[in-house]
Amino acid sequence: VSPPPPPRRELHAGVGTEEHDTTPRGFQYCAMSKRCYFAFVALLVVSLVVMVAVAVSKQSGESPVEMFMDVFGHGKVATASSDPEKGDIILTSSAFSDMGTIPKQYTADGANESPPLSWSGVPKGAKSLVLICDDPDAPAMDEWNHWVAYDIPPVLSGLEQGVLPLATESVHSDAELESVEFHQGPNSWGDGSFGWKGPDPPKGSGMHRYVFRIFAMKSMLELEPDSASKDEVVFAMKKLGVLGFGTLIGTYER
Repeated sequence: VSPPPPPRRELHAGVGTEEHDTTPRGFQYCAMSKRCYFAFVALLVVSLVVMVAVAVSKQSGESPVEMFMDVFGHGKVATASSDPEKGDIILTSSAFSDMGTIPKQYTADGANESPPLSWSGVPKGAKSLVLICDDPDAPAMDEWNHWVAYDIPPVLSGLEQGVLPLATESVHSDAELESVEFHQGPNSWGDGSFGWKGPDPPKGSGMHRYVFRIFAMKSMLELEPDSASKDEVVFAMKKLGVLGFGTLIGTYER
């Protein structure tokens, strides 16, 4: 005859052979898994990145969406040796220095010519360039667009002053020993004008920043030249991929 089974013993927290768990009940499941800890750390890091991006965008005049496209978008944009706010393409003007005053001849108070621009350090493999100039200090909207040009051939190392306000512009290229074309979109004035329209800030509105940005693209945008606005250009840029960018800021005040 088999011996009778041992008496059944019920176990409770803190009774019998089990150790008493002093961890609060709300954290018991997280304490049992490292995944909860890593998820919390990841969430914290993402929150800090968003906060930093928003803070930096207020200083640089760049929207957080565009900043994320630049830094975390397609391709490597900033390198360890470059300023993440300025990019790794060097963008300059012989008419004004970075954070310098834009001369009157390039504004609505003068001839309203486009300023001369030069760039260097365009990444290898770039198929086209995009040039955008915005006023982030405009009171009427978040960013007032003064210039958008795209499908600029990478053989160009700059633009001379006085680019004609046409949807399709032709300029001379020393590298190609012939003229090359690029396109310009309508600006924020909404009067049907294309290309550059210089600083025209309201009187008494303080100093305005005019943020010029050059982008190296993986391919041509190939948008409709008679209607492609800045928003359409930026949307196409996000899809096609940015290889690098450069920034130059001019100022003007009335």
